[in-house]
Amino acid sequence: MVEADSGWIDCMDMETDLLEVDIQRSRSVLPNAKWLVGANARDPAWTSGKLVLEKENPFSTLNISNTEILNEQDERQPCTLCCKSRKFFCYSCHLPLASTKDHIPTVKLPVQIDIVKHPGEVEGKSTAVHAPILAPGHVKIHLFPDIPDYSKERALLVFPGKDSKSLEQICDNISISGTKSSEHSFPYDKIVFIDSTWNQCRKICDDIRINSLPRVVIESRQTMFWRTQAGKPKEYLATIEAIYYFCVDYNRVVLGKQYEGEYDNILFFFKFMYQKIHELYSE
Repeated sequence: MVEADSGWIDCMDMETDLLEVDIQRSRSVLPNAKWLVGANARDPAWTSGKLVLEKENPFSTLNISNTEILNEQDERQPCTLCCKSRKFFCYSCHLPLASTKDHIPTVKLPVQIDIVKHPGEVEGKSTAVHAPILAPGHVKIHLFPDIPDYSKERALLVFPGKDSKSLEQICDNISISGTKSSEHSFPYDKIVFIDSTWNQCRKICDDIRINSLPRVVIESRQTMFWRTQAGKPKEYLATIEAIYYFCVDYNRVVLGKQYEGEYDNILFFFKFMYQKIHELYSE
């Protein structure tokens, strides 16, 4: 089981209960919608109390760089900034290591993203840390309560609620007001995500610097990696998935462009983790 063969997880600086943690922290970004299950629905190839593995590779149609270079990293190295021992990247400094920096892809996202992280979340467990490493200059992580005053910015919070709107609804409102919906007329230039468990996020949402922000929800999708067992909602996304899907929707709805895989590499480390888990349980 995972606990008996978790060397690769240790190398990623992640705890063995990672599989349970990230889906719990990201439930807040989706509306309460049911999944559309049809002929293309996949049956699990392997299940446990922690995860369900799919038979098909959900990344096969995405334009993600080859992750094989990560398998070639045999030894840990000190981070060039904090000097702590890491394997592929430093999750504290949000930097790649010297041995991987020339091999890790970089992504240009369509909008600036801030991630507000609850202090109770262990750094090595969250997929949110992938974002600033793969999209430097486009993503910042702030540890709550040390966060900006978003009430003074043109910020949009990704979070469900009775007043939350979809990107389509926001853009429709822009059109109704007489302004053509486009990147230049979209009224927000920063998107805020909360990286925490469901129980922890309420304290962040109630903070005066966040609670007045308009809210947006992401169209429901099925997680590409892991999900909880039967009886649990299927629309949980890992934080990095939520960022990816928002950018894909932003490209289509706000920019009005056909998506051609521009942001797929934001899932680079996520794909690597997926492959490693399948290797663990395919034997």
